[in-house]
Amino acid sequence: MQRAAAAAPPTGQHLYAYCHVKTNQVLYSLSRNLNNSHLKQLPDVGANYTPPKLRKDHWRPLFAVSLPPTEDGRLQKVDMMRRLREYRMLHELYWEPSDEMSRPMSQKKIDAMQRILEDRGGSKKETVYDVVAREKKKMRVKMVMDQKANSIADLAATLLKQDEEGARLKEELDARLAAERERELSEIIKLAQSSDAVLQRHLMKEKMLREKIASLPAGEAKPLKITLKQKNIDLARWHWARKQVRIAREARAAQARVDSEAQAVEAGEGAEAGAEGEGVENAIEDWSEEDIAYLRENLEPFPEDLKKHVSSNQRTPAKTYFTADGVTVRWANTGDAEFAAQWPTGVALEPLGITRYSHPKLPDSPDEPEFEPIKEVAEFKALQWTKRKENWELPPGIADRVMARRAEMGLEEHPDLANKFQFAEFQPEAETAEMSPFETEGAELEESAGVEESIELDSAAKTEEGVEVEEDVEPEEYDVLVKPTMTLQERRAAIARMHKRALEVAKEQAEARLRKRQLDKRERRKEANAKQGLSRKIDPSTIPDVSSSGAGAEVGGS
Repeated sequence: MQRAAAAAPPTGQHLYAYCHVKTNQVLYSLSRNLNNSHLKQLPDVGANYTPPKLRKDHWRPLFAVSLPPTEDGRLQKVDMMRRLREYRMLHELYWEPSDEMSRPMSQKKIDAMQRILEDRGGSKKETVYDVVAREKKKMRVKMVMDQKANSIADLAATLLKQDEEGARLKEELDARLAAERERELSEIIKLAQSSDAVLQRHLMKEKMLREKIASLPAGEAKPLKITLKQKNIDLARWHWARKQVRIAREARAAQARVDSEAQAVEAGEGAEAGAEGEGVENAIEDWSEEDIAYLRENLEPFPEDLKKHVSSNQRTPAKTYFTADGVTVRWANTGDAEFAAQWPTGVALEPLGITRYSHPKLPDSPDEPEFEPIKEVAEFKALQWTKRKENWELPPGIADRVMARRAEMGLEEHPDLANKFQFAEFQPEAETAEMSPFETEGAELEESAGVEESIELDSAAKTEEGVEVEEDVEPEEYDVLVKPTMTLQERRAAIARMHKRALEVAKEQAEARLRKRQLDKRERRKEANAKQGLSRKIDPSTIPDVSSSGAGAEVGGS
């Protein structure tokens, strides 16, 4: 059965680019580190030009693009990766020869090549023009592989295009939503302006449909049932629209009453202001244009269950529009950003800091601490020492930053060895007065039981405390219990002993089953021979006398 592919780890909201130190080839990656699969991005430009394996000393970080930590940012990262690879493929397939390639060789250079060929000797037949053709091919290969400047220009073009397309899509989406909002508001106001005669007509039509449905068979009444359902929705929309308008009018009247009372208090006429603003009605024929504008601003759209038809923005999912705001491009060499003629206004260009073979860890969410690039060579070199302290003295400011970064990496000073570091997660936890609930529960169980369980090779009996262990049996070798108070190393050792013991038990069981099968096979063979009469009792009188003389001697001598 074919095994399912393992799920890829999360890649974060970053896109990474690496550049070859010799050929300026560029690789794009969604993860911080490269692997051999990324070499498939390189074109086949001829023999001995495509590396079979990845060498980390040949690839250095070029830039890292950080996008907003949202779902739209993740989609924008994938779209950016696709566009960059497509642009690079176009650069590799469609190119124009440079001036140096188009310029013919001078006669002086041709004569020099001819003298080199004559002095070379050997049996290889080659002319000067063969050498020129080979040099031209090397120049073409070098030009196709050199994609550093093109990749940076492609990144700027991709961000500009995403920003322009995002702005256009946002305008289209806003216009579509505004038109949908205007249509719904107009329908709500129209329903609210209608008289009570509309309600009577709805009720009459509903009654007629119900009577007609009752008189028809079940199969023929299905279209009428759909019509009746839509009529009920229309009636509910009518009630809902009138209710919303009434609520809006009451809110406007209450606000006007409060304003008039405030003005009256200022003018000393508070008693007369309280009598205004009463008598709100449902009809809005007497409202002015300002009142209609107030309704358009404050009315809510129809709820989902009262939608008369599926709107266009619900029928087709809205496209995700990208933007350059919040995008950060970090450079290993800040001067490389000048290869692009223009960058979007919302893009931030920042230094990546000193790097070596891989990109530094960038924050994937706003909760993580902000990225601080390494700008000092001494700080970068000191962080390469992970097992012991550096053998030179750092300035005070750099030393503090190095210690802080080592703490983030999980490194701490060794308690016993001077100038040595160790990972804190592999050290035993310090004993404190407060115990965790798991340790407390384990201690209570040990105190209540008062026994110590141990697994032996010959038996799995439980021995009480105080019982002496046999001299030829080492209790720590067979004690495979994982206790809460164990350190990480002790837990791993105990688990390893458990696995070893399980393998030994399985081996013993397999050998026992094999012996049992062999015995059963012998018994079955004896029974079969007895049934066939092959098992006969031998008469002792028929056995010849074996002695030193006679036939026995001859047999013995032979």
